[in-house]
Amino acid sequence: PVYWGNRNWHPYLADTLREIHEAGHRNIAVFVTSAFGSYSGCRQYREDMLKTLEQTGLDLNLEKLPNYCLRPEFLGVIADRVRDAKTKLPSATELIFTAHSIPMAMAQTSPYVDQLQQACQHTASATGFGEAAWKLVYQSRSGPPTQPWLEPDILTHLRERHAAGVSDVIVCPIGFISDHMEVLYDLDTEASDLCKELGMRMERAGTAGVHPGFIRLICQLVDEGETTPAGARCLGDCCPIPQRPAVRI
Repeated sequence: PVYWGNRNWHPYLADTLREIHEAGHRNIAVFVTSAFGSYSGCRQYREDMLKTLEQTGLDLNLEKLPNYCLRPEFLGVIADRVRDAKTKLPSATELIFTAHSIPMAMAQTSPYVDQLQQACQHTASATGFGEAAWKLVYQSRSGPPTQPWLEPDILTHLRERHAAGVSDVIVCPIGFISDHMEVLYDLDTEASDLCKELGMRMERAGTAGVHPGFIRLICQLVDEGETTPAGARCLGDCCPIPQRPAVRI
């Protein structure tokens, strides 16, 4: 059976784990809906799992499946989404990838940026965009403005490309696997409205979503289970929580 548990909304992970335990299951494969490695996108989920087990006292073996951002199956799905967008806007000369911005302190202790760059490079090459025709940018930043986060922001980049004479672009939210609010608002609303204001044409590529290739990848990850190569699994000390710099008074 398949179960769903969330960190920040119903059904919460603790409620889902109780349901699993009551149904008699003990060995659980855990698929995290975050493809790239960072504290908030990887290690924090493992901490949530352990914390929930401690709080509930449930006897369950939870095995987090490895990150899949560089799996050829995942990259093939993203390339398909970009090709679909190209058929709708064949005049597009540039491909803009977006991912969720994270604090610089978090980025420096994780493979997040490197994994994103590799995934973008592969996708751009597979879809006919040369090295100078694609760019990785970020969106959805939060936190205090004094805290450095990954840049450039998608809106800033669009303005710069418009000033450089670019008129048609494809935006690919490679850092997100489904069309949730941050994709629908930050890209389909804010970025789209800005492009209309500037006189640019923008086509947003789809996320992995329910692409058959992505569904097959999830099944493969579950089937591989304990046979996953050790190098593909999360290490115990990977993606540590970022340390805030000391404040001198």
